[in-house]
Amino acid sequence: MLFKFKSQAAGDVIMLAPHAHQVLEAIGKEPAERGVILAADMPAAITALEQAMKASEAQARKPDQDVDEQGEADADDSVPFYARAQPFLDLLKVSHQQGKDIVWGV
Repeated sequence: MLFKFKSQAAGDVIMLAPHAHQVLEAIGKEPAERGVILAADMPAAITALEQAMKASEAQARKPDQDVDEQGEADADDSVPFYARAQPFLDLLKVSHQQGKDIVWGV
């Protein structure tokens, strides 16, 4: 399932359900098929998401990668949370600046 986050302030941000759930949980919203983030609630959401992204980035930078027989670190092909959440953070910031709500599932 896809989540399409819409705002009159910017283009849509589309995420797969598991990634959208992570972002919504990070900002304190219940992951649901439909919802809204009011412009008045965005400062707290921005702060919470930035903190979650910083924690994710710090975790991703830990030097505990496995080293193979040739002495090379295994490359992790997954995209970390902080990178996946960046477009949503940008949408939050632009929407807040313009006083526009963000909706999904409508």
